Amino acid sequence: MPYKFRFDKEIHDSYYFTTDYEVKYEVRFKEFFYLFDKTSEYTHHTYEFSIILLYEPNEKSVPTDAKIAITIAAIFDDFFERQTEAVTIYICDSSDGKQMARHRKFSAWFASFGNEKYLKVDFLLDEETVPVSLVLQHINPYKDQIIREFEIISGGYGQMEK
Repeated sequence: MPYKFRFDKEIHDSYYFTTDYEVKYEVRFKEFFYLFDKTSEYTHHTYEFSIILLYEPNEKSVPTDAKIAITIAAIFDDFFERQTEAVTIYICDSSDGKQMARHRKFSAWFASFGNEKYLKVDFLLDEETVPVSLVLQHINPYKDQIIREFEIISGGYGQMEK
């Protein structure tokens, strides 16, 4: 069972939840209009996906919690029900050099969803040092165009996962 979450559209399409360990998260889908050409059909359906740690009571490290992945999956389902043509992009934060660990964790979460509704395409940006994941529904009418255009943006470094 996922954690109970709440949706708030005030600033961004954001979801909030608190774990059993009192760790508080925001999962944000922020409009990302500048990724694709502004005239493309899907520019206004593109969102940057972020997982933001809002509060951690122990200030040591966030404990491993399998329910977080389940909650993220439930949030994705809710978001894509609201935005059926949405394209989400997850850019792994590289400020602390842990971008590959973030990418592995997100990929493991995605694989554990076991949901055939979504397609995840991984790319490397910035001289192949910043992992980026593009997530969209298989039924997105612009799926092939989006992937082709993103391959051009990323310089062709991509590996598709289902």
